[in-house]
Amino acid sequence: MPKTDVNTGRADFRAKVTGRHTITLPSALCRQMDIAIGDTVEIRLAGEQAFLRRAEDQPTPPARGLLRDYFRDWEDINRFVQEERQAWQEREAALDQMACPSEAAGGSSTA
Repeated sequence: MPKTDVNTGRADFRAKVTGRHTITLPSALCRQMDIAIGDTVEIRLAGEQAFLRRAEDQPTPPARGLLRDYFRDWEDINRFVQEERQAWQEREAALDQMACPSEAAGGSSTA
């Protein structure tokens, strides 16, 4: 049974960490927090304290199918990525040439 502070209503539970760093949550805590077998929990660390809460069923929407309106197939995606990488390399080369025109042209500066 948890220790409950009658003034604050705060309940303190204890759990043991196993060799695999697994914590078995006390059944009273699970009932109180509506945590069932297979649920995911989130643990937030704040200084030397950790806060446990039941995770939402799906905190972010799935990414699968997100770009189906933009690309026909994997080949189309790969072609786009290759074009972007090539453009990045060209922009990088142009910036290098602007920053050091003599080095980019193959010249060397000696003092």
